[in-house]
Amino acid sequence: MTGKPPIPRYWWPLWLLALAAGLFVFYVLFTPVWIGIRLVSWLAERRNHAAAIAAAASEAPASGRAQRPG
Repeated sequence: MTGKPPIPRYWWPLWLLALAAGLFVFYVLFTPVWIGIRLVSWLAERRNHAAAIAAAASEAPASGRAQRPG
């Protein structure tokens, strides 16, 4: 069994260009999209949490003290 021949040098610039393009797409284009999705998710969660707190506050007695059954 013989070993693989060395890779010709003329392929290296093409591969490095493809690597650079891939890094650009994932780190420059996709990162802001990912941050935007996370921001929208965080805002929705925060809004839902605030609505839950407001609903719980409207159900609580106004005096802040528990009422006796009766």
